[in-house]
Amino acid sequence: MKQNNMKQASVVVEIFVLLIAIVLTSAGILFLVQAGILSVKAETGDVSLLNTEFIPYGREGTLEITHFEFCQNVGDDYQCINPKSVFSRGDEIYFRFDIETTPLNGQIILRENYRVQAPDGKIVIDVDTRKDYFLNMESKKEEKVSFKDKLISEQQDFSGTYTVNLIVENPLINKKITLTKQFELK
Repeated sequence: MKQNNMKQASVVVEIFVLLIAIVLTSAGILFLVQAGILSVKAETGDVSLLNTEFIPYGREGTLEITHFEFCQNVGDDYQCINPKSVFSRGDEIYFRFDIETTPLNGQIILRENYRVQAPDGKIVIDVDTRKDYFLNMESKKEEKVSFKDKLISEQQDFSGTYTVNLIVENPLINKKITLTKQFELK
């Protein structure tokens, strides 16, 4: 019985020693990074060593695409002129959409990106986060914001069904949504 208790105590001591070694090694590496002796290469740019973004405190809110339509044109007042989803090659393809979102600390930031996929599955337009459209405004209440954009087709484009993936993000409330719509090019 005493020998069994000794083995259990020995295992517990070994686990504690291992945990202490891990903690000391981690502390040593963090100290070397903090002192500048070791450098960290981040693929996403400068990121805080102690990034606390995972804490959801104060990050509540809504982000919703409430309306989307393809149009022949969109007026200055964001009204769709002749809504349609079938276009001819060489046409300008306008689209408009409405976003409802909540502010954080009296501010709203929205990013719009989109990707267009041809009938053969090839990505023909990819507006990613490096080329996105920003909206930065102040508000104390939920806001409805209208956006408009256009695509220009060319005569040599393939006929068929094109897919638009619209990506809207509100980085303040850490929300991102994607809407998929299709239009026909003849």
